[in-house]
Amino acid sequence: MAPEELEKALNRCINDAWIGKTVRCDHFLALWRQISITKGIPIFDQKSIKDNKDLIYMWAPAGNQSNNSKIVFSGFSTSINAAKDITTNITKALSKTESNGDISGKLREICSRAIYKGLMLRRFAWGINKIVPLLSDILSYPIFDIINKEWTNLLDLSESIEKNENNNIKTGQGSLFCGDINCETVLTQATFNGLAVKEEGRYSCLANKIPMDIAVEMSKKYILGYIDNGSGNKPRIIFILGKNSAYCWNKYIQDSRKDRNINQSIQIFTYNWWKGKRIFNTDATQYILPIPHPSPGNPTYENAINDISSYLEN
Repeated sequence: MAPEELEKALNRCINDAWIGKTVRCDHFLALWRQISITKGIPIFDQKSIKDNKDLIYMWAPAGNQSNNSKIVFSGFSTSINAAKDITTNITKALSKTESNGDISGKLREICSRAIYKGLMLRRFAWGINKIVPLLSDILSYPIFDIINKEWTNLLDLSESIEKNENNNIKTGQGSLFCGDINCETVLTQATFNGLAVKEEGRYSCLANKIPMDIAVEMSKKYILGYIDNGSGNKPRIIFILGKNSAYCWNKYIQDSRKDRNINQSIQIFTYNWWKGKRIFNTDATQYILPIPHPSPGNPTYENAINDISSYLEN
């Protein structure tokens, strides 16, 4: 089976698991065993790009899914280590499941708990708690209530950032990822895949090193699944985490609007929207709203969240 066909088949299994269909262990295992291994990394595609660098593109699900999503947080998956961790957990699950058993529940759990842990999760919780209640009031839509209902220790995680300047507090991670196929809040990634650039024998997982034309192309099908095209229930609010992910969404929607195959009343914001005039259209069918990425490697995150909070309060 060609790499792209294998990718589609594996992602189809994950999608089936999320919508409640049975995924048989033996079927999933047969696909899983076909993954080629290069230096311990499951590889789908490895091709040369400019300056003697190789782009590594690997399959690994990340985040949760739901047919009932109302709020979506979408990042940009670039972590080789996270993808390797997911594949390890799936391998373990396959070894403990009877060959004809249903592995769909375990797949949902592994995928839903794969991203945003530790300090990143706490920073994320703090940012949500700071700005989302204000957005809920402005848009007259219960965004914060929907999130807080499924992320039960959201406030505790947020307070751990406020009370500890060095952020070294050890607290339960909690989880936004309830694993429920009918969950209303989704946190996922823009491609469901690991991306990295290999340069001089080292792997870099920084999103800003990924060629953006490739990232846009890879993100298209994923983004289309969330965009209001008038054909069914779609999430009302989509938060885009980080500049590069926001670029992919903006580029895709701009191109789609030329063909008029999406709802023209979707309101999509550019990154740094909080530095301009108030531009919320309360009649929009859907809001695509970039916010800063909560990565511990982003030193401007807390300042940017405070700027957004001040903007929304005024």
